[in-house]
Amino acid sequence: MVDTVLDPIRMPIITLSQAELDEIETAISAGQLPADFLDRYYAAVQKNVFGQDHRTDRHGNPIEQGIGSAGNQTANSIKAYKKYGKYEDDYTPEQFAANVKRMEAELAACNEARAAAGAGARRRGARR
Repeated sequence: MVDTVLDPIRMPIITLSQAELDEIETAISAGQLPADFLDRYYAAVQKNVFGQDHRTDRHGNPIEQGIGSAGNQTANSIKAYKKYGKYEDDYTPEQFAANVKRMEAELAACNEARAAAGAGARRRGARR
């Protein structure tokens, strides 16, 4: 039994159990809920998790953004990964070393992009 109120207008931003998903599918097939209810539910969950303005790739998968992501890597995120990465469930020394190497390469690329953007910003704002 679904423990939450199912409103066809407002999507629940919760994790539903398999039993609740089965009950929703039954309600959809009975015509009690709109046919696109689960699609709207998954879209609402994605917005809740990744933010209202998150970007997606061409397959519809969310692109990670923000501090520590591939496009905005920071030294602090690498330091934190080095400190706590060994506690991850799928930790292997080889994978750990590969991740650190990848993150450091991303940091170098981000620092170059930041330096290029910063130099352009200083030139534009300079007085003549």
